Amino acid sequence: MKKTTVIKLILSILLVVCVFDMPYGFYQLVRFIALIGFGILAFNANQENKKTELIIYVLYVVK
Repeated sequence: MKKTTVIKLILSILLVVCVFDMPYGFYQLVRFIALIGFGILAFNANQENKKTELIIYVLYVVK
C-alpha cells in the first residue's frame, strides 16, 4: 500500500470520528495531525506534478 493511501485513510478515519462528541484535546490533536498529513500529501502531489491536488491539499493545510 502506498504511503499516500495510508495517510488518506488515517485522515479520513480521524475526520469521521470528529463527528462524535469527543474531548476538546482530541480535536486539537486531529488538527495537528491533519496539518502534518495534508502537508505531506501536498508535498507528494507537488513532486508528482499534480497541480490540482496540490492546490486542494494546500487549502486544507491553510484552513
